[in-house]
Amino acid sequence: MERKIGPVSALGYVAVLVAGLTLLVVGGEDLLLLVIGNDIPAKVTSAESHRSGRRGRSMSTNIQYTYSVDGAQHKGKGAWHGSIQPAPGDKAAVRYLPFSPAVSAPKDALVGPGLLLVALGVGLIAVDVAFYKKRTRRDDKPEVEAKVAGKKRAKRSAA
Repeated sequence: MERKIGPVSALGYVAVLVAGLTLLVVGGEDLLLLVIGNDIPAKVTSAESHRSGRRGRSMSTNIQYTYSVDGAQHKGKGAWHGSIQPAPGDKAAVRYLPFSPAVSAPKDALVGPGLLLVALGVGLIAVDVAFYKKRTRRDDKPEVEAKVAGKKRAKRSAA
C-alpha cells in the first residue's frame, strides 16, 4: 500500500525544491562568470558607499558601470570589494558571459558566494528528494515486522 501525502506536506516539498533551484540559478550565474567569464575594463558611472555592521565600522560600496562588447554598450551594477573606492569615470575590472554579454559582475565580487549558493541548492534538493522518497515509499515493511515479531513471541512462549 502506498502512502499518500497531504496538501500541506506536498506544499512544503515544493517550497524546498523551489528554494533549492533558486539557489542553483543565482549561484550558477556567479560560477559561470567566475569560470568562463571574460574580463573587460568598465567605466564606473556611479559609486555609493554606506556604512553597516556594528557601530557603522564596515563600509560597503555598490557601483554602476558601462562596458562595450562587439560595439554594443551594456550597463551593470554590483558590490565593489576593492581596497580603493572607485569614483565616477574610473575603470573597474568586470567579467561578462561570452554568450550573454549583458550578464556581468565586478570581478572581485565573484570570489566564493556562487560556490556556496550552488552547494546549498544541491543540498536542499537532495534532502527534499530523500524525504519525499521516504515519505512515499511502499508500506510493506510493517507486515514483515509483524510476522517476525509473531515468530519471536511464539518462540518465547514455547520456551
